[in-house]
Amino acid sequence: MGGLLLQNGKQAFTDANSRPLSGGKVFFYAPGTQMPRDTWQDPALTVLNTNPVILDARGEASIYGLGAYRQVLRDASNVLIWDQVLPDILGVVNDAISSFFLSNLTVVPSIAALRLLDSTVRKNAFATGYYAPGDLGGGAYYLHALDTSTPDNGGSVIVGADGGRWKLTKTDKMNVAQFGAKNDGSDATTFINKAITALPAGGTLSGSGLSYSVTSCLLKSYMILEDVNLMTLAGTLDFASPITINGTVTAKTNITLKRVHVDGNRANQTNIVSPGEDGGRNGFRIIGTTSNLLIEDCSANYCACDGIEFFSSASHPNSDITFVFMNIDIIRFRASYNRRHGLSAESIYRVSITDSLFSSNGLDLNTVDAYTVGTRGARFPASLAGNLYGSGMDWEGYGIGSGVNSLRMQGVECSANNRSGAVFFNPVLQTDPGFYPWENISISDCLFDAGVGGFAQSNWDGSALQFTSTLANKAGASVFRSVMISNTSMSGKFISRCASAVTVSGGQMNWSGDTYIALLDYAFNHTIGMQTIGSASLINASNSTYNLGPEALPWPADPVLSKFSGSGSLSGSVVTRIENSRDRFFSFLITSLWTPTAAGIPIFNITPSGVSTIVSPPEIGLLTTAGTSIACDYLMSAGNFRFSDPATGAITIQIVVKVKV
Repeated sequence: MGGLLLQNGKQAFTDANSRPLSGGKVFFYAPGTQMPRDTWQDPALTVLNTNPVILDARGEASIYGLGAYRQVLRDASNVLIWDQVLPDILGVVNDAISSFFLSNLTVVPSIAALRLLDSTVRKNAFATGYYAPGDLGGGAYYLHALDTSTPDNGGSVIVGADGGRWKLTKTDKMNVAQFGAKNDGSDATTFINKAITALPAGGTLSGSGLSYSVTSCLLKSYMILEDVNLMTLAGTLDFASPITINGTVTAKTNITLKRVHVDGNRANQTNIVSPGEDGGRNGFRIIGTTSNLLIEDCSANYCACDGIEFFSSASHPNSDITFVFMNIDIIRFRASYNRRHGLSAESIYRVSITDSLFSSNGLDLNTVDAYTVGTRGARFPASLAGNLYGSGMDWEGYGIGSGVNSLRMQGVECSANNRSGAVFFNPVLQTDPGFYPWENISISDCLFDAGVGGFAQSNWDGSALQFTSTLANKAGASVFRSVMISNTSMSGKFISRCASAVTVSGGQMNWSGDTYIALLDYAFNHTIGMQTIGSASLINASNSTYNLGPEALPWPADPVLSKFSGSGSLSGSVVTRIENSRDRFFSFLITSLWTPTAAGIPIFNITPSGVSTIVSPPEIGLLTTAGTSIACDYLMSAGNFRFSDPATGAITIQIVVKVKV
């Protein structure tokens, strides 16, 4: 038997001149993303490398990994040398092994038939299904003759009737059906959890786009779950969440979810009693220490609590700069019609949410069931007819250890929920040890509205987006800092309480349901520069310092349309604010009805407010009740217009007028 040429014990990296890349940096990410992926210093994968891996003076390091990587190599000065994808070599080898074992094998129709094979005669087998051919179960198996102790796990290891151990030849990508999960509405929880347990590090578990009924699927580190629809089984069990990542005892890391869709079946959830998480029957329940999590093209609808929850639970730290959830990417997520919030979170660092929708959460599905039934929206207090309080997003702290740092939201819509689009609530006592403000929050190209609860609901405040603390603590040090909001639309109030260094630029504030658009309360160093639309005044400020950007100039008083001369009367005048811009221009639409009493040439005045002047000829439309247009003359110097009135009936006048302050 010949020997093998051994590879080098360490990887060596060189610069463009083939010199050792002393002090170089090797970054590792999931392919196509910025999500860090772990590597190790030993083949047993027990000692983690730093990320980046720092090369020694010879440009060398020991780097072991699992699966595919995006590798970014930089020199000691951070100059990019390459950015390449490393393929999954182990997966390629496994595919070759599978092809080898597909020859000279015995074909059986089910796993039950596989168990009956004579292991003294048969060495390779292929099950065409788990229960029956074509049900996506089964696969290629080989007999591991030397193994006499590995237990049967119902999928990747099958113990035959004669004690032979049949093992799947390909385990890096498995299907839940290979462990007996049925997509017929029966409870598939045990089967899917067996598949998760058996999945090797870096492996992928698929549902092939089929639907399975479960309570809680318990995910582990270094796995991918994709292409599966999960429905929560009807029941009375609190904390039943189809996707559960529990890092309270053992931290979880490097988990990817793609095209995983949860139906929480909230109408069939009863006896919701747990006060800690309001039942905890979420679509995605992430509790305890979790890092390097990617959730892409997933959804959670009709859940009996939140669509997705990040709750520190027993992992709660004692400092606002120690975080439970780190390096989380949520891309194209949908959460609608959930009983409480679309998303709730705290104790997060480096979380990104992009192109996602959180709508119609926190609402009753009916008004007749008991408040402990999932059809009723979440209330406080839960057991009484209290107020509904669900929002699109609820970033809520629970004292020290609930910090938020480096949160990025882009292209997120929070609309038609019971209460605010997004709430940031930090009730921390600033004198507590470990206090640190929530900071580095970026919100861009988003849409928030005030929800549908209405002022009849006593806790509804008309806010589209709010950063707030308790009224008792608001006069202390700022609990929010360095918040940047850009190109974002708010149909409702903006509230900033106990905050500093907040910039709002671009986008639009539109609100007519109250006396002001923005509430600043102990808010310092604020710049408000959004376009404002609606009848509400701009700012209600208390103990605050702020300045207005050019887009946020208060609207001038509405221009007035009046008759200068002519036979007839004006009635029903309505003025609508259309647009304001950073160059101090404001546009209005005036609609009125002219009812003539005789033919003639009536003349009308357009009078702007005292602080503004008309800057261009208005656009004037005149329409008879018969639908005929009438031409008019506009005299700019006199600030009026006129037209020949045939006196055949009422005439609708529509004017778009642009003024400058």
